[in-house]
Amino acid sequence: MAAAAREAAAGVIPVAMLPGCSTGEIQRAINQGATPICLPGAVATEAGVPASPAVAGSLVTVNGCFDILHLGHVRFLAQARALGGRLTVLINDDASVRRYKGPTRPIFPLEFRRAALRALKSVDDVQAFADDTPLALLARLKPAVHVKGGTYEPDRVQAEQALLKGWGGRVAYVPLVEGHSTTDLVERSRG
Repeated sequence: MAAAAREAAAGVIPVAMLPGCSTGEIQRAINQGATPICLPGAVATEAGVPASPAVAGSLVTVNGCFDILHLGHVRFLAQARALGGRLTVLINDDASVRRYKGPTRPIFPLEFRRAALRALKSVDDVQAFADDTPLALLARLKPAVHVKGGTYEPDRVQAEQALLKGWGGRVAYVPLVEGHSTTDLVERSRG
């Protein structure tokens, strides 16, 4: 599994950490009653150099269930947004979440999850998909960058990479914030 993940990630570009996004910074901000993440005024590339106007105006996408929105999601979305001018979240509809996560999910229905995502400063648009993968929606939107989180599945990443290459797009990767997982939160709440 690890070898397959490394092979799939060979074409994946790591994303630089945004200030305010480490676990410690997030915890300190919460303890102080502050907002942990503030998007930078200028979009930066992976090297921290200001992006070109073409990148700054480009579409970035991410996909997921976003069932219980948590700090890991907020950090992930802020980092994805910093890679372009607009961020569109591709969200699994309720039936797709059930097929992917099991019969007890989603915890929150699509419209609630969509509203929660739209409330974030980093998110410009939210579009639902009913399929098991976002491939059809990606093909329609043709983003410059599609960002994956740390729990991506190697087979899906390969299909997404191949699709994005067709129009010159790329896949970027953002590591997860340790200790923040919707599945873990659900399991802990069920005791």
